Amino acid sequence: MTAHAQAGVDDTADPAAHAEAVVRRAGTSFYWAMRRLPEHRRRAMYAIYAFCREVDDIADEISDGPGDEAAKRLQLGNWRGEIERLYGGHPRMLTGRALLPAVEQYGLPKEDFLAVIAGMEMD
Repeated sequence: MTAHAQAGVDDTADPAAHAEAVVRRAGTSFYWAMRRLPEHRRRAMYAIYAFCREVDDIADEISDGPGDEAAKRLQLGNWRGEIERLYGGHPRMLTGRALLPAVEQYGLPKEDFLAVIAGMEMD
């Protein structure tokens, strides 16, 4: 599920399981390397990877057709809003909710997430 497909709030879903599923579906060797980490670090890394994968999917899935640039910017703008909600302690998206413990535990800077989004806007 891409970031734009998970925009709604689902209070019954497990954010950590969602993030792990995103990493697993990506088919990356990072999945197996991250599995070796202690659980709290593994969950944080899965959440960070899921965020990067989902915003990258927005940049990659929306081609250069008419209106596609506007759609991409809108969806990345939705992620900017989610990052603001995340740092306000109230993320809505599953991946945003998966990121919350990592942000709180490791003091991850908001600017880093915004920089990833800005990079996808240039893609």
